Amino acid sequence: MIHQDRDNNNPQQLQQIISKHLRSYELDSITTILITKYYDIESYFLNENHINVVFPEISKDRAKVLILQATKETEDISKGKLRKALAQYGKFGKMEDPMEKAEEINALYDSDPTKYRYGKDVLYKLEELIQAEIGSAEKVSLSMLSEHIRINEVEKFKL
Repeated sequence: MIHQDRDNNNPQQLQQIISKHLRSYELDSITTILITKYYDIESYFLNENHINVVFPEISKDRAKVLILQATKETEDISKGKLRKALAQYGKFGKMEDPMEKAEEINALYDSDPTKYRYGKDVLYKLEELIQAEIGSAEKVSLSMLSEHIRINEVEKFKL
């Protein structure tokens, strides 16, 4: 299995590039490619059903609120990552200054924060919020399996 975060790239283009390289080594028939649905693999854990299973004391509705809060509190980081990625590789072509199209790129983020949020930082913030919510002195983690973390490519991969 090959895993590639989507980041802000076109998933179809990533699939084609990876498949081309696998074919050149005759590995395409024995390799599963996972390109994340969201920005990164950590984004799969930003799921109210998963949170409720891992921390049953947090309702699904409360989990949604905490996810939105973590997303909002890390918005500047996510927008910065999006501006940088699109400045280097995106539809705007290579830009010297990622702030050149900041207004347009920020509007793109605002159109779908779930798609464009930087999952790593949102997850860390969410874990901090959950730790405070449940009053734990220990750091909490959502990086564990539950029936609500489903990735089709991984499901197909199971032997």
